[in-house]
Amino acid sequence: MSKTTGTLAELPSETRTLAVGAGRGRKSAPRKLRSIAWSAVPALVFVAIVAAWAGLVAIFDIPAYLLPGPAAVAERLVVDFPSLWEQTTSTLVVLSIGLV
Repeated sequence: MSKTTGTLAELPSETRTLAVGAGRGRKSAPRKLRSIAWSAVPALVFVAIVAAWAGLVAIFDIPAYLLPGPAAVAERLVVDFPSLWEQTTSTLVVLSIGLV
């Protein structure tokens, strides 16, 4: 009769490889949830900063010429998009020429 001690070193190399690599392709549910949560952190921080910005502008009644709220900035981006896009493209062209 053979004696079984249960150590991984005593297994044949093929069995050892399977035993060591088992479960690498799957993620457990808590691990997957944690991964999704960490992926959402940057978006949540962005939303929190914009909400704080809007709240502080409203609470302290800061004039728009000093610090416009996020809604005013978003509206201005939409209204002035053609001009902003034209200036962005010309800047990128000059930047590209400068790098070459």
